[in-house]
This record gives sequence, C-alpha cells and structure tokens, in this order.
Amino acid sequence: MGKLHFRLKMLAVLFILIILFSLFYAFSGKYWLEDQQNLQKYKNREFLENDLMEKILTIQYQTQDIINEILDKDYLIELFPRRDIKLIKEWSIPLPSKLVCPPVIDHRSLIFATGNEVMVLNKCNLTLSWRKSFSSEIKFIELSEANRLLVLTGDGTVNNISRDNGDINWQENNKFQISQSMKKNLSRIVPNKLNRLDSSIIMLVMDNEIRLINNITGDSLSSYQTHNPINQISDFDVYEKCVYVNEGLEIIKLIFKIED
Repeated sequence: MGKLHFRLKMLAVLFILIILFSLFYAFSGKYWLEDQQNLQKYKNREFLENDLMEKILTIQYQTQDIINEILDKDYLIELFPRRDIKLIKEWSIPLPSKLVCPPVIDHRSLIFATGNEVMVLNKCNLTLSWRKSFSSEIKFIELSEANRLLVLTGDGTVNNISRDNGDINWQENNKFQISQSMKKNLSRIVPNKLNRLDSSIIMLVMDNEIRLINNITGDSLSSYQTHNPINQISDFDVYEKCVYVNEGLEIIKLIFKIED
C-alpha cells in the first residue's frame, strides 16, 4: 500500500511539472525558442559571409602564391566569380521638384516624396497609383510591415499610412524639428542574394557620378555620369536589380546589368 501511495505522489508531482512546463512554454518558452532559432540563423549567416569567406580568400592567396612559385608565372586565381557590371539607364520620368529624401521600394511600387507630397509609382506600367499631400514638408519616408508606410514631416508628425491608397492609419505629433535628410554616399550591395558566398559591391555616390567597386579587390567595376548633380538615391532594388536616382528634376532607373 505504501509503494502505491508513493507512486501516486510521484505521478502527481510529474503531472504538476508537465503542467508548469506547458504554461512556461506557452507564455515564455515559445518566444525564447524562437529567439534562439533566429539568433542561430543570424550567427550562421555571419559565419558564411565573414569567417568562411575570409578562410576561402586566404586559401586562394596561398594557392596562388604556391602555383606561381612552382611555375614561375604570374597567374591570378579567383575562387569568387569576377563580374562585368554595367549601369544602364532604362527610363526617366519628370518631377515637379527635387526629392526631399531617398525613395523607397517594394515588389510593386516606387515611393518618393517631393515637398509635402508622397507619390507612389507602379513599377510595371510607370503610372501613378496615388499621391497624398501633408500639412508640412516631408523629411523622411520608410516602409513598414502590414503594407504600410511611415511618413515623417518637418513639424515632427509621424504618419502611418496605407501603401495601397494613402489612407492614414494613425498620426502622432512629437513636436520636434527634423533636419534635412541627406543622400547615401556609400552603400554595400549583394547582387545575388541567393548566394551567401557571393562577393559584394560597393556603390559610391558622388555629385555627378555613381561608381561601383569590388568589395574584395577594390577594382573599379563600372561608373555612370549624370548631367545634373545627384540629389537622392534609393537602396538596391533586389526585384529589378537596379537603383532609382533623383538627378535634377527627374528620377531615373539605373539597371545593374551583370555578366558572369
């Protein structure tokens, strides 16, 4: 009888521990596991893009030195593919005034701001999907989840609007002054996002020139000269393999034509 009572106690304790563990997982553990998985994915990506690439480059240089010493030649060994890249202007559209901040892009639209107005251009047919005016000059725009767009105006108001039609979801006025947004002068681009070991490209933006530089070797890959000073430039569009540049009173699409 005593053994049976002891077993029932152990089963009760075990049952209570299972319930406590289930509650912990439901309210805290689930997010902890997700955080650990995301951290591990980030660490794996960092290892591939940094440590592993560095080791491969070291092997490349050592192999090159050994072969050249044996053959008494000056061979260039490249484990990462060398690309010929050309910047080609595909189209341009006129603007009422200069862009006030860098344009942003999603899979279907190019979104930009002039003065106090946001405009959304359909990338397929180059027609305006919608435009919306605000009470003060726009200083910054940024994509947000749930198909929304954040618009920051000069009076400190944060506007959360729909990317489909420009309807305002919410507004918050923080009553602080925003300085003028400047264009990006240096950015890193990985043309092939699917290849984790692909060498990246540095895009250098000057007053009247965009220059592409190999991040590994420092070699100049391509350049594009503009007639007017470059005012703003978008991030790299992975869908279209391009950037959008505000030159003078027009916005142009520059295609990265990559030849392996």
